[in-house]
Amino acid sequence: MTATMRQIVQILPGEILTAGINFTSRLNSTEVLGGTPTVVSDSTLVVISSPTVNATTTTILGDGVAVGKAVLFTITVGSTVATHSCLVTASSTSGGGQTVIETGAVKVL
Repeated sequence: MTATMRQIVQILPGEILTAGINFTSRLNSTEVLGGTPTVVSDSTLVVISSPTVNATTTTILGDGVAVGKAVLFTITVGSTVATHSCLVTASSTSGGGQTVIETGAVKVL
């Protein structure tokens, strides 16, 4: 099952931003993410790098996200004004053993 992410990352050409996806609502209370998550864009104009599971408490959309409950990654974009989608996939290592997927948008201004 794929849930739609509420977040739309807005970015200007030349910026390098760190984005985060909160998976808390998709995981059991004892479950945490592990391994290496993946983030894929629908466009070669969006460069995504360094996807990792959060190792410290992180704030995403104003919410504190516990360790192991989010995926963080870096985004850079080309100069074409457009909206692109991305797919974030992560697996849990305890408490359920799920593979969870979220979608998001990257809007180049």
